Order: sequence, then C-alpha cells, then structure tokens
Amino acid sequence: MSQDKRILIEKIIDDHNGYRSQTLNLSASENMVSPTVRKYLASDLGNRYSTYYDDPAERNYTGQKTLIDIELKTQQIAKEIFKSEFIDFRPLGGHMAGISTILSFMKPGDTMFENSIFDGGHCLASRLKSAPFFNNLFNIEDNPLDSETYNIDIQNMIRLVKEKKPSLVIFGFSTILFPEPLNEIVDQLKNMNITVVYDASHVLGLIGGKTFPNPLDQGVDLISTSHHKTFFGPQGGVLLSNSEEIFSKARKGLYPPLVGNHHMHRLPSIMLSLYEMKEYGEMYAKQTIKNSKKLGAELYNYGINVLYPDKNFTQTHILLVDVSDIGNADMVSTQILDKAGIISIGVYLPRDKTTKNDTKSGIRLGTAEITRMGMKESDMGQIAEFFKKLLIDKKDKNEVEVEIKDYVKKFNKIDFSYDQNTDPFNF
Repeated sequence: MSQDKRILIEKIIDDHNGYRSQTLNLSASENMVSPTVRKYLASDLGNRYSTYYDDPAERNYTGQKTLIDIELKTQQIAKEIFKSEFIDFRPLGGHMAGISTILSFMKPGDTMFENSIFDGGHCLASRLKSAPFFNNLFNIEDNPLDSETYNIDIQNMIRLVKEKKPSLVIFGFSTILFPEPLNEIVDQLKNMNITVVYDASHVLGLIGGKTFPNPLDQGVDLISTSHHKTFFGPQGGVLLSNSEEIFSKARKGLYPPLVGNHHMHRLPSIMLSLYEMKEYGEMYAKQTIKNSKKLGAELYNYGINVLYPDKNFTQTHILLVDVSDIGNADMVSTQILDKAGIISIGVYLPRDKTTKNDTKSGIRLGTAEITRMGMKESDMGQIAEFFKKLLIDKKDKNEVEVEIKDYVKKFNKIDFSYDQNTDPFNF
C-alpha cells in the first residue's frame, strides 16, 4: 500500500479518536472497551470461518481445534456470571439475537407483545415487519405501560393477553429506568403457554454487576441481548436460557437463517470483558447507578425536566428528560448538545402517542461510558451545569464546547479494567 493511502486511513482513525476523546458521551447505547479488548479484535481469528448447528464442539469446518476451545471457555465464564445453563454468542448484535427469537417462536398468523417505541421499546417485531415479506405475516400488540410509573401495567397486560392470545411476549426497554415486575406476571404468562423473552441489551452489565434483577431468576424463558452497553464488551449479541428445550428452539431462528460464520475474532475480546465484569462489575454497576441518580437530581435542580423525580429518576444508567418546553428533541435539543460536544439521543415519550406530528419530545441520557472513564457523583454537577448553559441560558455553543473539552481532559484513563489508567484513545 502506498504511503499516501496509509496516511489517509490513519488520519481518519486519528480524527475519530481525537474527536471522541474530547466529547462527553451520554449515549446510553455505547460504552468504552479497554484497550486490550480492542487489541484482541485484530487477531487471525477474524479470517477463519466457523459454523455449527447445536454443539459448538462439532463444527462444519475443519481446522477448528483452537476456535472450539475459545468458544467453550468464553461460554463457561459467561454461564458463571449470568447464572445461565445455556449460552450462544453467535448473534452478531442484540438486534439479531432478538429477531432470531421472533423467527423461532412465531408462526404465520400468530400474535406477539412488545413495548411500543413510544414506551421505550426496542420494537424488534415492528422493525421486522417493515420488510414487505413479513408485513402481514404476524400481529403485534403493545405491552401496556403505566405512564405514571413508567412500567408495565400488569392488570391491563393480563386482560389483553387473555383477549389477544399471543404466543410470544418480549419485555425489556431501550429506555429502561426501572426493573419490570416480572415476578408478578411471568408465571401467569407461562401458564397460558406463552414464551417469555427479555431483551436485556441495556442492562446486561447491571445484571452482571448484581445491581439489576436477573430475568432468568424471575422465570423468563430466554434473554436476548447485546453486550456493548452497560456491559463493556465489543459489539455483538448473545442468547441465554436455563431451559434446554427453549434454548434449542431459539437457536433454530439463529443458525442457519440469520448467521453462518459468527465472526470468531469477537470471542477473545468477549472473554476478557467477561473477566473484567467478574472482577470489577459490581463496583462499576453501583457507580453507574449512583452517577445516574446524581445527574438526574442536579439537572432537575436547574429546572431541567428530568422525569420521575418521585422515584429518584432511575434505577439504571438511563435518565429520561422531557425537552418539549425547549423544542423538538431531534431537531433542537440533541443538536444543541451535539454541537457543544455532548452526545445524546432523542426519544419518544409516552405522551407523544397523542401528538399529530411525528416529533420526539424527550432525550435519553446514559452514564455507562462516563462512569467507565472515571467520573463520579462529584462530576455530575458540572455536567448538569453544561446542560443549563446550553439549554436554559442559551450560551454560545462554541464557548461551552471549549469548557467541555477542557473538562473531559481529566478523564482520559479507563477505569474498572485490567488496563487501569490507560488512555483508551491513545495507547
């Protein structure tokens, strides 16, 4: 490769690292992997093809000796952390993990329940139905939400389930603030021969860190999830279950329909992130939640409408902010923040169901990455002040950006990691 092409590519990477290292990342969907986790992604494993049906020890290709060993060892440590008898790391993302469950447990004409996009849902089935082939193949109903508690309305849920007779119910939010009352509803659903799945993409690290209830302990049949949000692994997905029957069925929708070669270079990185979770996960998860609650309180004290103050705002890494008094979230609030170096995302609020315009009046904030970068409760006041300057005082975005860059310079060493005190953007 010519020197000019190498320089071009390396400049793109350096530009990205330089930009992101100076931002305040409050995206709830992202986290920082440790430098060694990232390093392990660049191994020869990325060039090897690996497929199997049910038993990872019986591969469809030869030359698999070391690949089998890596996969089994990665599964074993994950089983210990998540108290799961059966684990499959073949999904290439949480979305693929979720879609595979729908393909496994639904038949043409069936009905399923999931959280609406207005109620913080991942909307796996709704997105699947956007493909013409699936559009009229099955029916979707919304899990009823009690907007006062931002949680499942159990009585209404049971009533609707008896009426609609779904074969599958998916719990779990993309904007999850509080644990769902699964103990109060899962057994009732399973007694009606309904398969119960939990999308744990946003809370997997909190589950691993023992600060959020494990849905498997609460009786759900299957967890489908990513492992790169509160869990600080590389991007990818996983299925977990304690039922061999359910697990075997769930995999039919995964391989071979959705994935053949499952990109084995991810496995050493996942293994290391699992070891880090085992050692540092509980401390990390507790600090993440402390930061969320404190940030919520600081923002609220400045007059920013963080929702559910009567419930201490959150029990996860996520805060939900109503910015309707400022303007459309996607076109106004998140853009103001982004131009000053604060990364967030616009989301629908439950009341947006009733509006005539397709606008989002909320923003979702997450403390997963800033916690991994070493921020504590004492830093949340400064972050809240940045929000006040931008959204309330309408300060010049360029001036605030300079302040943010200066502030985040102090947090260039990754925490809760075997690479403690290493700069993840420059190593």
